Amino acid sequence: MSNRIDDFGIQMIKYSELFYSLQGEGRFVGVPSIFLRFFGCNMQCPGFGRDGDSTPIDYKSDLQIETLEDAPIPNLGCDSAMSWSKEFAHLAKKDLPSTIAQKIVDLLPSKSWQRNENVNDVHLVFTGGEPLLKGNQEDIMQLIMLLPGLKNVTFETNGTQVISEEMIDFFNYDRPDIHVTFSVSPKLKNSGEEYDKAFNHHALKIMNVVGNSYTYIKAVLSKVEQFDELQEWIDMYYKRFVKLDAIYVMPEGATVEQQNNYAEIANECLKREVYFSPRLHIDLWGNKWGT
Repeated sequence: MSNRIDDFGIQMIKYSELFYSLQGEGRFVGVPSIFLRFFGCNMQCPGFGRDGDSTPIDYKSDLQIETLEDAPIPNLGCDSAMSWSKEFAHLAKKDLPSTIAQKIVDLLPSKSWQRNENVNDVHLVFTGGEPLLKGNQEDIMQLIMLLPGLKNVTFETNGTQVISEEMIDFFNYDRPDIHVTFSVSPKLKNSGEEYDKAFNHHALKIMNVVGNSYTYIKAVLSKVEQFDELQEWIDMYYKRFVKLDAIYVMPEGATVEQQNNYAEIANECLKREVYFSPRLHIDLWGNKWGT
């Protein structure tokens, strides 16, 4: 059972954001989707443009912040620090799966996953933080059972968490109609995380066991020299018999101004014959909550 229990002994889902937007990265760029951002992560990623300081953002403890919208948005380090950092724990929400399911339906413009039958369905994206932490997996299965008509689910994961036998059986036998995408963002050296903590080929091999699924790498690189490190990771996955359906690379940067090497990264993707991913949500709306 989940360890997120309220004062009345009721199991709750702890999350930082729930919103409707276009997917901005990876396999489904441009697809209308509901995003549920879980609170909590097993990593902090002190890199990504930072000097190793573990503080996730320029946050002052005496700042009176009552809602996420009032919180400063990080431009360096982990761009979703509010979904795991203790400084933001008081902003996290707790709701019953049934309450979140209703909120999700309310966010759908047509109150249905398909406006037209079998055409252009809205996707559901579980992100974070790390959505596949052990405590979240039961919550996810409960929530999905409350969402009839759902056809596509994506997990935005760091690729270190092993999904349970119960979740495998859930997707293989209870909801085989749902297409599951595992969007794995490996934390390379530029993230500031240690290799021994970040690399877990077994987690990806277990993802492969889900029948109606697609597993791909979505790596964040700040310079072309990092392609060699990424290739080393890919080679190690293959040597351990991990099945990867695609490799995507996207430039590092939380703002349009920081993403000043789009063309350089894109040209290297052409040379390496890997897919290029933009960060469409930043191009459209900038670095904002709820996008």
